[in-house]
Amino acid sequence: MCVPPTVLICVVLALSTVKVMAVSVFAILIGLVLQPFLKYIEKKRWVKFSTSADLPDLHNAHESNESLVS
Repeated sequence: MCVPPTVLICVVLALSTVKVMAVSVFAILIGLVLQPFLKYIEKKRWVKFSTSADLPDLHNAHESNESLVS
C-alpha cells in the first residue's frame, strides 16, 4: 500500500530541481518526526485522538443547516 506513493515521491525527487528536492526532503523529515511525537503526546495523555464513528461530519456541515455547537 505504501510502495506506489514512495516510488512516486522518489521519481519526483529524482526529476525535480534542487530547490523542490530540498523542500520535499524537509517535508518528509517533518512527517517522520511528527508521527512519533504525536504518539508520545497521546501516550502522555496531553491530547486524545477520537476514533468514534458518531462524530459530526465537518465537511458537509455547511451544506446542511445543522449547528455543530450545542
